[in-house]
Amino acid sequence: MPKSKILNSKKLFTGKSIELVQDYVVEPSGRSTTREVVRHPPAVVVLPMINKSEIVLIRQYRYAVDDFLWELPAGSVENGESILEAGGRELEEETGYRAGVVSELAKFYSAPGFTDEQMHLILASQLTKTEAHPDSDESIECHAISREKVFAMLFGGDIIDAKTIAGLLLAKSKLNL
Repeated sequence: MPKSKILNSKKLFTGKSIELVQDYVVEPSGRSTTREVVRHPPAVVVLPMINKSEIVLIRQYRYAVDDFLWELPAGSVENGESILEAGGRELEEETGYRAGVVSELAKFYSAPGFTDEQMHLILASQLTKTEAHPDSDESIECHAISREKVFAMLFGGDIIDAKTIAGLLLAKSKLNL
């Protein structure tokens, strides 16, 4: 199947972690159109398992929706960093847990209708408690919660963050949680 052909590309905005571009393209159907795309580096979403029956979630304030959300720890991969290194770093920064073992479970696009951000689901196990050091603009609470309660929160509608929903459902399927 053919892909889109970019005829012209224009940067509209460059920020701290995103870039907004406007592409004039010919779609696979042959139709010419304009597409606006948020370019974002790869990101990790971490499933921290204290043991088979306890999962670490964070409660984080999100300015864009002006609310505190239940989430799995997550963040962008920094330049020169591997996916697994990023997962370990984000876990420790946001939760104060260090993983003895990290592995990639899956990858997915966060919102392919307008961004190229690809997220990598990282399983973190053999956790050791250290000290959290979130970014200065982050407001985060860390909670160790039973697996049963996490999935009750998920299916009860208390967890409404898409990366966390995807991560938990993928883990439930792949790890038989």
